[in-house]
Amino acid sequence: MKKLKNVWLFLSFILMVAGMASCSTDDPTGVDVSRDDIIGTWKVTANDWTNSEGESGRNDPEHMGQTLSVKSGGTALFRGESFNWTLSKGY
Repeated sequence: MKKLKNVWLFLSFILMVAGMASCSTDDPTGVDVSRDDIIGTWKVTANDWTNSEGESGRNDPEHMGQTLSVKSGGTALFRGESFNWTLSKGY
């Protein structure tokens, strides 16, 4: 009886893994985002950045809580500096 229980447990596990592996999407978040969705003023709660000098950081406390203003013309204002932005599929 114990062997039968182990077999059913193993088969259930295999089915669960196979079911989860079969789910896929082109967008890893599963959320469609348009330009209108991101235009506005935002408070930074998490960050992952790289600059032109090759420096990078993740959830840097210096950036947390700062205000990011995203404008419709493809520009953004963060910590007094202006940046250009684009929205591309696949990222």
